Amino acid sequence: MCLLYTKVKNYQQHSWKKREKNLKKHIAFNKELMKPDVNFKDERIEKRENNKEKSLFFQFLDLFK
Repeated sequence: MCLLYTKVKNYQQHSWKKREKNLKKHIAFNKELMKPDVNFKDERIEKRENNKEKSLFFQFLDLFK
């Protein structure tokens, strides 16, 4: 049991040293990138609108309108 604990303990120390060497660089905050794009069109919404006409479920719902 004692050997297992020392192995785990050494592994944790080793991983911490590795983290200190490879620190992630901080990305500066850019307000221009945070602004929404005016010309952006979501392709998922366009696909849903096109599929509504083809879907049998929506054709069935149109019968009750």
